[in-house]
Amino acid sequence: MPFIDDLALELITLVMTSGVVVYLTGITYLEYRKNGPKNVEETLRLGMFPLGFLGAVIVTLGLWQEMTWPFPAGSALYNIAFGDAYLIFGVILLAVALTIAFRQKLQIVGFFALMGGIMAIYYGTIIYTQNLTKSPLGSLAMYTAFGIAGLFTFPATYAYDSMAEGKKPGNMFGLTLLIFWLFFIFAAVFAAIIGVPAVLEHIQSTP
Repeated sequence: MPFIDDLALELITLVMTSGVVVYLTGITYLEYRKNGPKNVEETLRLGMFPLGFLGAVIVTLGLWQEMTWPFPAGSALYNIAFGDAYLIFGVILLAVALTIAFRQKLQIVGFFALMGGIMAIYYGTIIYTQNLTKSPLGSLAMYTAFGIAGLFTFPATYAYDSMAEGKKPGNMFGLTLLIFWLFFIFAAVFAAIIGVPAVLEHIQSTP
């Protein structure tokens, strides 16, 4: 069976997921500003299926990548530095979707995302310092952006739980969401910068 490089597809799923997350949390915040907490939970539930589907795809690709060892010479990065973080990202998405579906508190998943964010920053640093890709700086930027977004997921989910309970979130809620959105957008941009050219490159050099 020939080796199939799914890296471009995986990067594109990261772009799509970032867009869904920013859009979903954006409309949820606008709903809160407009009508208070009464419809916040139902608005957030609009993202249950898209996030769950994307999470399932990412976990499937991540598991396949983790178990396909060794890859062709020079590609070990894919299932170590990229595969580990990619799989954890998918697991977090699935956890978010299931938490929304079962109407549970999101802050525990947010804390999981915080730990995943720390891991992503660490992996990105390793990629950069060891010069493991053709674009180490771009990879570092992408991993760091996703990592910081993960860090701010925890306070964002904590504030959402407060809103769902009818409580007013803290004074820093707006700033927290802004940072959360900005770094998800930055991450999507860097993933696209790396992933979109890779599509043509992989098509032109099929195994």
